[in-house]
Amino acid sequence: MVRIMNGWYVILNISVVIVGWVVLYTNAKRIATRAETRIILNNVLEKLNTLRTSATEYWLKEPGELSNGEVVFWTQKTLSELQLIDSSLQLLKRRNMNFDIINLFVHLRQQVTFGCEYRKKKSQEPDREKAVKLSESTHSIIEILEESFLDLYAPS
Repeated sequence: MVRIMNGWYVILNISVVIVGWVVLYTNAKRIATRAETRIILNNVLEKLNTLRTSATEYWLKEPGELSNGEVVFWTQKTLSELQLIDSSLQLLKRRNMNFDIINLFVHLRQQVTFGCEYRKKKSQEPDREKAVKLSESTHSIIEILEESFLDLYAPS
C-alpha cells in the first residue's frame, strides 16, 4: 500500500512540474509577444511623430524658401516614410491588433503630399490650415493605435 502511495506521489509531483512549466512558458510567450508588439507600435508612433514634424515644418515654410530640388526630395522622402509606416501597420494587424485607420491613413497621405509640388506658388495662409489638419490626422491615428493596443493587451 505504501508503494502505491509513493508511486502516485511521484506521478503527482511530475504532473505538477509539467503543468507549472506549461503555465510559465505560456505566460512568458504572452509577455514576449506583448513586448514585441509594443516595440513595433512605438516605432510606428515615432515615425508618425517624425512625419508630422517634418510635414508641419514643410508646410509652414515661406513659399520662396523652397527650390524645385527640395520639393522633389521632400516628396520622395515623405512617400517612403508613409510606405514604411503602412508596412509597420500591416505587421501590427498580423499581430491581432484590431484597428481601422485605412480612411485616416489615406487622408493623412493626402494631407501630407497633395499639392506639395505647387508649394512654391501657394500663399502662406492655406498652408497653416494644412499644418493643423496634418497634426489632427496624425493625433487621431496615434489615439486609435494606442486604444487598440490597450484593448488587446489590457493592463493587469
